[in-house]
Formats: sequence, C-alpha cells, structure tokens
Amino acid sequence: MECLVQKQERIYWVINMLIISPKTHSKSVKQFVDFFNAKKSDVSFWHSNFKDYHFIGNVGDETVHLLFCGYGEGTMYHAIVHAYEKFLRKEDKNPGIIYVGACFVSLLSDTNLGDIVVPMLSHSDSEIVKEIQIKSGNTSEEFDNELVKSILSSATELSIPARTGNIFCKETYDPDFWFPFAKDWGSKQNYVAGEVESAACIAASHLINVPCVALLDVKDKVNSDGEYVIAIDEVRGKAFENMLRLIEKTIKNK
Repeated sequence: MECLVQKQERIYWVINMLIISPKTHSKSVKQFVDFFNAKKSDVSFWHSNFKDYHFIGNVGDETVHLLFCGYGEGTMYHAIVHAYEKFLRKEDKNPGIIYVGACFVSLLSDTNLGDIVVPMLSHSDSEIVKEIQIKSGNTSEEFDNELVKSILSSATELSIPARTGNIFCKETYDPDFWFPFAKDWGSKQNYVAGEVESAACIAASHLINVPCVALLDVKDKVNSDGEYVIAIDEVRGKAFENMLRLIEKTIKNK
C-alpha cells in the first residue's frame, strides 16, 4: 500500500470511527443501523461478503461507518484494508476502528454469559495473521491503549460491567480444540476467552496505522459437565445494547 508513511507517524482518514463486525444477521444489523440512525451507502466494495453491508450514521456531529463483513480472518483483513482505501483522508484527526464480536469463555473464568470483554490483546497462530504482520512489520498483538482506556472509562460512567483480558483466536469451531481450551489450558495461559477474527482485526489496523479496540459479548461458556451453555436472547440483547451504548459514549467523549 504505497500511501503508507513512516511507522511512527499516524495516518488520518475521513472515518471518525469505523465500527466493524462479522455479524450479518438481519436482527443484529438492524440494531446497529437503528441505534446510529445509519443509512445504506452507495460506496462500491468488491468483496461479495460485505459489498451490501456498509452504512453511514452519526453520533452527534461525528460520522460513524458501519461495515458488516461476515466471518473469517481473511474477510476481516480485506474489509479493513478496503475501507481504508475507500475513505483515506489525511486531514481527519479522529480515526479509529471498533471491532464488535462475541466470545466463548472457559469453565475456569469468572466471566459470565452476557458480560462484556474489552481485550488488551488478541493472539492467533494462523498463517493469515502472520502474513499481515509481515506486511506491516508489526508483530504487536495489543489493542490501542488509549481506546481501551476510553472504552473502560465509558463503562465506568455508564455503570456497565466490563472486564479486560487476553483473547485467543482460531478460525475453527472444532470442539476437539475449544473444549480443552475452555476446560483447562486457556485460563492457565491467561486467556479469558476464545474468538475468531479480533487478532486479524488488530493486525490489519497495525498495517494501516489506525488505532483499534474490540468489544466482545460473552455468548458461550462450558459448564462443569463439559457442555456448552449459550446465553439466552434476553441476556445477549442486553449485552448488545450495552456495547452500543459504550461505543456511543466513547465517541462523544473523544
């Protein structure tokens, strides 16, 4: 990407905030769109997963772009880079990416269904993430510290419980991997939860030199019998509402 400059210099773009999510279910999209009073854009995206899922809304005078990209690390990477190419404006002074997803917590974790996790870092062993890191020359797995602090400050102001921690990402739903992770080694290696795309999101954000933060609601947990417990709709609905309120408050506080 020839428009990149020196690594220590931050690129600014016209998006005050890009809110990106793998969620493409019509109910989830409607919640986002209604909350931010967003309208479908006429921007042309080449990728079939998200070419019809870009909306422009606002929080006060601030512009927010909503992009629902579908699942997968590669798709997340392409969505962020393509959005960057479409909206680059060096004069903008408040760029940022907020990734909104869901996570799966371990039996040993004190995190519960419906809780909100604000990751400090997100790790993946995948070749896709490694390739992005090679392109950027940045192997950091940490989210932007200032944005993390801003989200947590908003959570305190709104009295919304939120916890931090480390996330392990893997692009598979194989129970032979996730059950051992949830029952034993995940917590022992200081991971509070498992997820799919957030590591690719942070790697892509480093590539384009734009700060990034993630918000994850706890969708699944393994109980003492080794069974998946899934948050009921009421619990997930409240968690989703809280995440949207946190995003709104954080943007207003910028």
